[in-house]
Amino acid sequence: MSSKKQIQIFEQDRLYLGADLSSDELQSLLQLGSPYVFPLHQGLRWGNFVGLVETEQLCLEILPKLEKAQTKNQKEHRQILQDLLAYSQAEELAHWQSWAKQASEKGPWLSHYRQKFLAELEKFWQGPQEYQGGRQGRRSKNWKGQIHFSKLQPPAKLWPYMRQSSKRPQPFLQLLVWTLKELAAQGLSPKEKWQLENILAQLPAAPARPRRILWAAYAPTNPKAQLLFELARLLLSGLRPSAQKGPNWLWSFLLPMPPLFEQYLAASLSAICPKNWKLSFQAEKPFWKSRKLRADCCWEDAHGRRILMEFKWKLLEQGLPSEQDLRQIYSYQQEWEAEEGWLIYPAALGRAKMSSAPFASGKGRARLLEVPLVQNGQLNKQLGESLLLLALQNGLKL
Repeated sequence: MSSKKQIQIFEQDRLYLGADLSSDELQSLLQLGSPYVFPLHQGLRWGNFVGLVETEQLCLEILPKLEKAQTKNQKEHRQILQDLLAYSQAEELAHWQSWAKQASEKGPWLSHYRQKFLAELEKFWQGPQEYQGGRQGRRSKNWKGQIHFSKLQPPAKLWPYMRQSSKRPQPFLQLLVWTLKELAAQGLSPKEKWQLENILAQLPAAPARPRRILWAAYAPTNPKAQLLFELARLLLSGLRPSAQKGPNWLWSFLLPMPPLFEQYLAASLSAICPKNWKLSFQAEKPFWKSRKLRADCCWEDAHGRRILMEFKWKLLEQGLPSEQDLRQIYSYQQEWEAEEGWLIYPAALGRAKMSSAPFASGKGRARLLEVPLVQNGQLNKQLGESLLLLALQNGLKL
């Protein structure tokens, strides 16, 4: 595999023509468009997304911006992001847990995922002997994960999800068809694209891919195919854009950091919430006509006392929130009749900070919390305990 230029950046970093990127690399990245990248004069600024981007000449890795204060240790930053994704336990992000475990793999990250999927697809296609670990299923030392077309069986014998009498492919097979079409639409080499098109030609037509896939409905009936299912879910996750314009092809997996920060805080609070307390995320109340107020989190004890929280993935400027943030938490606090309104921000240097002041109306107060995601070079998994102690000190009771 030809080596590619490797670049590691952080959210909102800027890359410029010449110093960082060639003309072709810059044009390829600009295909992403807003909100992923924003054009500058002879350059671009990255948005609030982390993940991976691969172009014909470049493999770009984007990490959370708050780690920028630390020395750029690629292995450590990958581990922190991996732990963040795993700890957040978001269903649509769960398949990212193995991302940072591929450090020993050679070649670009996205090419690795593509090859892994095709290799697992070959085992699935050939039948149960591949999964039984018998003599027929063993690999030669020179095997590199290619699809061997001489060994492919016709669709009528595809094990175990197709039968000659089948008029409609079973859900798991539909998932594979959608994944192959997604891969074929990317900027692949002519040989890879030809291989995928040949595989698709031998498979039955699948219905149109739904806008939102209910993964449980498409899970394989045989647990041996679980890895193939997880790889398909990764490739069809919908959490990243994909673009292809002329020779400047691009393939990317990107995650928005604001929702990931919310998931991290939700997991931290859920881990320590007392049984007699009620924890509501994305709590809603009618507002005006069909519009609603939606708070990130409402924490309520057994006596009906509440704390409203809003999670903000941005740094406080001079230690002060924006007027918009204050107005938002004030209106939410009044509407939910909460004891306090908390605005929770990430701590830039990993040091927790807190300040509070009552509202002039005399109805409650706003509390500003800057919480550290990283402590001693590792993901902070004790944040929930700190927030629980603070809640107990400020009105809520066990």
